[in-house]
Amino acid sequence: MHVGLSNEQVKVAILDMELLNISTPEMIDSCYYSELRYTTNMSMVFIPQETETKEQKETRSTRTVAALANTFGSNNVQYNAEKDQFSVIARKKSIAISSNKGRDWKFINIDGAQRLILEKVLPKEIVERELDYN
Repeated sequence: MHVGLSNEQVKVAILDMELLNISTPEMIDSCYYSELRYTTNMSMVFIPQETETKEQKETRSTRTVAALANTFGSNNVQYNAEKDQFSVIARKKSIAISSNKGRDWKFINIDGAQRLILEKVLPKEIVERELDYN
C-alpha cells in the first residue's frame, strides 16, 4: 500500500499499514461495535523553500520533531536531516460500527481530544472503555 498526500510545502506518503487486532463485535442498542488497532508507517518530506535560511530549517525541523513526538511518541518518530525527511509510525485505534448485522461498516478513529464528538456518536460504555484504555 502506498498512498501519497501532498501540498506545496510537504509531501506525505503512507507507506504501509498493519492491522494488529480486531475485537469480536458486540451489540449495543441494535448496532455492532468492534475495536481495531493498527499501525501506519508514514514519510514526510518538506519541499525546500528558496527563502528558508539554515536557521529557519533547523527551527522548523526541531519543532516538527517535537510536535510529531508529542502526537505519536518519541520512539515512533525519526528525522533524517540530510533528506529533511520525517518517518513516523502511527499507532491508532478505531471503532467499526455496523447497523445492519455486520454487512456494512463505518469507522471512527478514537482520539481523546475529540471526546465530545465521540460521545455524540458512540454509546457511553464504548467511549469510556476506549478513552480510559489506550
